[in-house]
Amino acid sequence: MDEEFRFCVRRDDPAITTLLRDPDAPSQRALKAGEVRLRVSFFAVTVNNLTCALYGDKLSFWGMFPVNDPAWGAIPGWGVGEVVESRCDGITVGERLFGFLPMGSYLIVQPGAVSGQGFFDTAAPRTDTAPILHYFLRWHCRPQPAAVDDGLFALLYPLFGVGYLLADYVVSSGADAASPLLITAASSKTATCAAFCLRRAMPAADLCGLTSAAHLDFVKSLGCYDRVVVYEHGGVGLRRESVTLIDIAGDARLRDAIHQHYGERLRTSISVGRAHWAEFKPPYASLPGPRPKQFWAPHYGRVRVSSSGTGISSEQYNAGLSRAWRDFTSAVLARPRQQPFATLNLSGPGGIAVAWAALLDGSADPHEGFVVQL
Repeated sequence: MDEEFRFCVRRDDPAITTLLRDPDAPSQRALKAGEVRLRVSFFAVTVNNLTCALYGDKLSFWGMFPVNDPAWGAIPGWGVGEVVESRCDGITVGERLFGFLPMGSYLIVQPGAVSGQGFFDTAAPRTDTAPILHYFLRWHCRPQPAAVDDGLFALLYPLFGVGYLLADYVVSSGADAASPLLITAASSKTATCAAFCLRRAMPAADLCGLTSAAHLDFVKSLGCYDRVVVYEHGGVGLRRESVTLIDIAGDARLRDAIHQHYGERLRTSISVGRAHWAEFKPPYASLPGPRPKQFWAPHYGRVRVSSSGTGISSEQYNAGLSRAWRDFTSAVLARPRQQPFATLNLSGPGGIAVAWAALLDGSADPHEGFVVQL
């Protein structure tokens, strides 16, 4: 089982996990013409994976990597797979690809048009998802400056993509650069990436990070915020000025406290993630201020990156993301002082279980990120 497994969670309770037989393993079926079998090499385990589980039905994540038992769902994660079999022209055995993979041993993909950069997987379970979720990048084409090792790239680059799209969304939504932007869960990697991208997109904005007292010094050391405020569930202790809320924590008590505090002075409330997943509750009908808007990076990217007159081309998007990523690695990851983020390398099904438990109970250190080798 250890050689041909998929790590799965109960669809109705992500704290209950199991290993199921991998349906894409060589012992389960042979390749068809045009298909490629990847052996998963490693992947990052972040709150992004947890979000996939929490919204598995709503956002069709459970359908991406089907398993035989409908009570269970395979969790996707960003990582690297090595081609171990290929019946597709242009993809050779031994090549490494970066993309959205199951947390398990294998994945069979069906490449569409293959370019020098990569391809879109056209296998039926994934074609209905946002394009960014079924694109595979040739590993040697990744934008990876010297300051970033392989594990750190897998850990941060997808989250940086979320921050890049979020900054574009905030600007496109007409946010007032003169009003503060409040970012909850400021110690999280997604928030750090978002703050950096917002600074590039809105140089005059006042970026205020909200964090716990335990993470205050770490958030300040990142250099991505103009000010950092310690929050408490009973009140956020901020000035009564008009603000935009970017809620990455997903903590209902904190969100409600901010809405109560600002009321109509809250210009926009954007819900991005659920870093504090156990504290999440949908907003109640009479919540003061604007109704929170849900931001999903893959869905926004599908609309924003298009050939329509209101969108940008995929070439423009990729070029802009690569420039921003290189700026981020230079300004935040390659500073003379200690690297702010480190990878905690784990291995095998046991390593996945350790990382998953740390995400669920909130014990994961924001300075560290889990990378599981298989």
